[in-house]
Amino acid sequence: MRNVTLVHETRGQVPLPAGGELELFSFDPEAGTLYCVAAKHLLVAYSIKAGSVLFSFDLDKAGVIAQDTTIVTLQYIPDLSAICLATRAGDLVIYDLARKDAECVGMVDAGIFSMAWSPDNEILVLATGNKTLLYMTKEWEVITEHPINPPKPPSSTSTSSSSSTPAQASTPTNDEDIKEVRLSWRGDGNFFACTTINAHAQAVLRVWERSGSVHAYGEDTPMLGTPLSWRPSGSLIATCQNTPNKQEVIFYERNGLRHGSFPLRAPATTVRDILWNADSDLLALVLDDDANATGCIVQIWYMSNYHWYLKREIRLQDRTCCAQWDPADAFGLIVATRRGSVSRYDFAWDYDVTHRFSEDDKALAVVVDGATLNLTPLRYSAVPPPMCASKVALPAPLHMLAFAPHHNGFLAFTCDGHLLVLGGGKDWTPGSGAHLDAPECIASALVPRDQLDVVSLRLAVWVTPDTFVAVSPASSPSERDAVVYIRVYIAGTGLKITQIARTTAPAPVLRLLHNSQTNSTFAEFVDGSVHTLTLASGSCSLSSSPLLRLPGPCPWIASALWAGQERIVALSTRNKLYVQDTLLAADCNSFSLHDRFLVYTTLSHNMKFVPLSKPPPSPSLDASSLASPSPSTPTPSGKAPAKPKATRVIDDSAREVERGARIVSVVPCDIKVILQMPRGNLEVVYPRALTLSRLRTMLRRHEYGECFILMRKHRIDMNLLYDLDPSDFLAHIATFVSQVTNIDHLNLFISSLRDEDTTKTLFVDLEAASAPSGDDKVAGKVNLVCDKLREELNRVSSQRYILPILTTYVRKSPPELADALLLIQRLMTKHDIEVARTLAQEGEVNVRDEADEEENDETDEARNVTARAALDYIVFLIDVDKLYDVALGMYDFDLVMMVAQKSQKDPKEYMSFLTSLQQMEPALMRYTIDASLERWPQALANIAQAGPDHFETALDLISKHSLHVLGLEIYKDDKERIGAVRNLFGDDLYFRGRKEEAGYIFFSCGQYEKAFSSFKDISHWRMALAVASKLGYSEAARKELSHELADTLRNLLRFDEAALLLEEHCGEHEAAVTALVDGHLWDDAIRLCLLHNFQETIEKEIHPAVLEAYRSATADLNEKRDKFARHATRLGIVRANKLQFAQLGIDPYTRRTRPDGDDDSVMSGMSAASSASGASSDFSSYSAYSAYSTSSYANSAATGVSFTTLNTTKGKLKKGEKKEKREKVKHRVSGKEGSRYEEEYLVDVMRTMFPSANTQKAMGGLERALVYFNHVSEAHQIDALFSAYLHLIDSNLGLLSRSATAVAQESATRGSAYKQSNRDKEALVANTDTVVEPVIIHD
Repeated sequence: MRNVTLVHETRGQVPLPAGGELELFSFDPEAGTLYCVAAKHLLVAYSIKAGSVLFSFDLDKAGVIAQDTTIVTLQYIPDLSAICLATRAGDLVIYDLARKDAECVGMVDAGIFSMAWSPDNEILVLATGNKTLLYMTKEWEVITEHPINPPKPPSSTSTSSSSSTPAQASTPTNDEDIKEVRLSWRGDGNFFACTTINAHAQAVLRVWERSGSVHAYGEDTPMLGTPLSWRPSGSLIATCQNTPNKQEVIFYERNGLRHGSFPLRAPATTVRDILWNADSDLLALVLDDDANATGCIVQIWYMSNYHWYLKREIRLQDRTCCAQWDPADAFGLIVATRRGSVSRYDFAWDYDVTHRFSEDDKALAVVVDGATLNLTPLRYSAVPPPMCASKVALPAPLHMLAFAPHHNGFLAFTCDGHLLVLGGGKDWTPGSGAHLDAPECIASALVPRDQLDVVSLRLAVWVTPDTFVAVSPASSPSERDAVVYIRVYIAGTGLKITQIARTTAPAPVLRLLHNSQTNSTFAEFVDGSVHTLTLASGSCSLSSSPLLRLPGPCPWIASALWAGQERIVALSTRNKLYVQDTLLAADCNSFSLHDRFLVYTTLSHNMKFVPLSKPPPSPSLDASSLASPSPSTPTPSGKAPAKPKATRVIDDSAREVERGARIVSVVPCDIKVILQMPRGNLEVVYPRALTLSRLRTMLRRHEYGECFILMRKHRIDMNLLYDLDPSDFLAHIATFVSQVTNIDHLNLFISSLRDEDTTKTLFVDLEAASAPSGDDKVAGKVNLVCDKLREELNRVSSQRYILPILTTYVRKSPPELADALLLIQRLMTKHDIEVARTLAQEGEVNVRDEADEEENDETDEARNVTARAALDYIVFLIDVDKLYDVALGMYDFDLVMMVAQKSQKDPKEYMSFLTSLQQMEPALMRYTIDASLERWPQALANIAQAGPDHFETALDLISKHSLHVLGLEIYKDDKERIGAVRNLFGDDLYFRGRKEEAGYIFFSCGQYEKAFSSFKDISHWRMALAVASKLGYSEAARKELSHELADTLRNLLRFDEAALLLEEHCGEHEAAVTALVDGHLWDDAIRLCLLHNFQETIEKEIHPAVLEAYRSATADLNEKRDKFARHATRLGIVRANKLQFAQLGIDPYTRRTRPDGDDDSVMSGMSAASSASGASSDFSSYSAYSAYSTSSYANSAATGVSFTTLNTTKGKLKKGEKKEKREKVKHRVSGKEGSRYEEEYLVDVMRTMFPSANTQKAMGGLERALVYFNHVSEAHQIDALFSAYLHLIDSNLGLLSRSATAVAQESATRGSAYKQSNRDKEALVANTDTVVEPVIIHD
């Protein structure tokens, strides 16, 4: 599908002496220099870029060759920095470019027919006049010499293996009359081919190995031509065959066998030379025009799908002396004529396809094949080449073409100067036939060369209906290209050029570009600058300053409206794709513009889509991937980068394609992308990005019918219909039902629904301004859509849409199978009514003979067809056994029978069961069914209706299935039985440990003994005493009970309640004071003593207890402070050591290098605990790089995850995981110095040393008591110790990880409570002299 486009042409003239002609040349690609040999043996170095002669050297004057000889071969040798020449007389000459001198390095007495250097310039092969091949090194040492035409072995008919050498061959053939020899090396230098032509025009082909042995003998081919060229890739050897009827280019394989051919299309021509380009894909033929003695033709051929296309024809007015492809640039061709004219043609591959960003654009692809244009409208069909939808014949081979900006036609320029306008056609849409009608020639004209040299123009662009622009090449490198403005007038079938204007370009033009959307035209120059081309009335002009300067020349360029601005998209020969001057991709091999996306393919065999609705990605797509850290590089946190988590989000911005695939066209306003594979065949793909973009547009226009068909065709999840805009879909659900009328389609849509927002997972909108956020789970979505859709279906026609309505019931969560079966039940009832009405109208209601019974049987069968069909459908959707249970639970035996018939159940089983049910009372029957279905709440309700005889069964049901709450509700009005139900409920609560609730339930139903036992077990002393009164306890018994409860409360450390119980119920005030002192409740103890005038108790009991508590607290604080300080110091050392080893990538425990991407990094610390708890990344690890920093307990508790929670996470672990977890916990508990888990152990211990709110409250009470007893200095001392301890903890919080220092939520207020407590205590100490009674401070 690709065509060869001429993008640049450089012309020059080699100055020659009078009457002289060019004979040979060789090209130096690095310097861009042409080394020519003119007549009279003049060696000339000509710079194509500068257009000047660098030097000339007269070989005759130097005396290095014979004056009457002919130079047969000229070749530039880069390794020697020299030019090697061979003459027919046998002279072998080297011209040293550095010394600017020539030297004859050898002489072959018999003469030289041809010379060829190997591609690596290590071996030289000479075809000598002795009919031998002479092998030499680049140091001019002879390697070997063999006969040039060794005969075939007698056993061979066409070829022979490389094992046969010339010495072993039979007697040589008579080759004294050799006239010409051609040599051609394979690209890798391991083989070369040799053809010899005798005076009788008989040619012989031989394939030689580098070592000098014959590899293969060419197949006998009559009238074989002289030209010879071995494809650099090594697959084919090209030569020609001249038969009386035709001329062909034929190909041989390395083994000498024929391998295809193609005929020449230029009559009366002779093939002079055959040339392969460096990429082995283009074949150039140099033809002498037999009809024109001074004319010459250069043809460029290309093969695809085993068909040879004539892609370009260059007609010259002078005979060509030589042509050569640029070895460094596969698309550069240098042609020199005998008169010294030199032209360099730079080509590029192009897919010539119309592209107008409109729905009427047929994406017409034009494939050039000489004078035939193969046309295919890709919007309708993708006919693989060499076939096509239609063909157009031109008067001569095509030179170039330009597509119309306003219709599907194009402008064609031919090599003979014709200008044709093609378009229209009878029908551009697929008709009933197999082919599409070809466009017609609207107008044509042969443009005189003196008016406009059409053949010299390139890069034509059709701008307006009567105007086009093109580039005219400079006649020499010192001049500049010109942009030509051409206006034409079409009269009938004639075409006339009415106006021509030229503007000189500041640099050689590489491309012209026209955007039909914005009606703007641009010109790109070889330096990468892009200028605006302004077309005025009758003239054109280029902007003085460049609109854009690309990083380099880009042969492929396009313009698009991108995010509201017109931007240039360009692709360089080095596979770099740019948007403006920003690199978008560094491995792009083709691109095309869609009306919504930029689509491009990469060398890694991916097709990518960039939306045009958003600004171009910055930084580039490839740069972002290159900037990401490698797995072995530590991140700033000190850990190896975490492995990415698996996600369900599907990226539609890229998809894989076949290796080497290129974009032919992205059909505008459609979803097709046509790709061409390397072998030439076409593939049409429908990328999800384009398909989804099209679907979104159709859904916003409420085109649900077409959208559904498109989604079904391309297997797009039907949830998108709703998820794109849920409120809009529900508002237009009537439109949806009116457009999607097919029952199966509605069922498919309903069955595809699920509680997921596919716009956040499967179908992320690439054109959206921002990425979707939030949870992809949508609770209740299926139920909502089913309900709304069912309402609309019932409104339109409940009879027609019975199956979709059933589907809406089944698809709900949970499925409403009972409602679905009720619908089927109503269908059956409705038919019964219709049958009854029919019989009544016919007067046969009371007639019951046999005929009527048969008719009724037939009517019953007809009546059940709809119901049975609906049942068959719902059985297809749901398990029939579940459906049977639901039908049974509806207590409709007819429906149960219908469902049972669809199942695999044995009629002997269910028939007996159903018969027994029908014989029961209704309530008992329903209970039996519910019990069999394990519907225990319904069973309890039904057994309760069965009467008091079944109350024991009900109690057993309540007890066995924990239906106590329901039982209370059912029997709430039955005063005789509610007590028994409550008693059961109380027993259940008691055995489940909810003894307080059980006590109240027992109390409500008069079970006082059980209530008393429940309250006493939980030390609920108030209710226990109240129930004891109900049980008639005496005063002494109640007092004894109070003592017992008080002892229990003291054991439970509930000293305040024990004191209250002793004081109020026992009258023992001194025992109450003792309980308060034991609980360090100094304020309450002092208050009680003062209330009852126990001054002696204050001094003898409370005062010594306060001092003892002071001494104990002081010792405890000192011990904890020292222990915390030691752990903090050791933790810092452990962190520092780990940091040093982490920077070296070494595990500090094993002294081994950590593997790349190791999740169990030495810097992970708490990774085991974090992974076990499922904590998020916010609770990362005990890392020395941790950004955690805080100065309050509120921050330390902000995580809300306790260390205990981390270690006691419930979950199912495998046996090996459990063992590993136990071992890790063991190591953490031990905290052995230097162990892997030492850091974790230290943090755990330090966390447990945080003072709780109760501890702070106790400290405050102790300090107030010390002040009360006038121990102010001790109060200051204990306050200073506690403050220092808190400051020590606060200063070391930065060492602790968030996940490790998480504490209970109540600890969040410790810091503020501590500060407020300090302020209150300072105020209390400052006013010591005025204190008479204790001040109660609430912490």
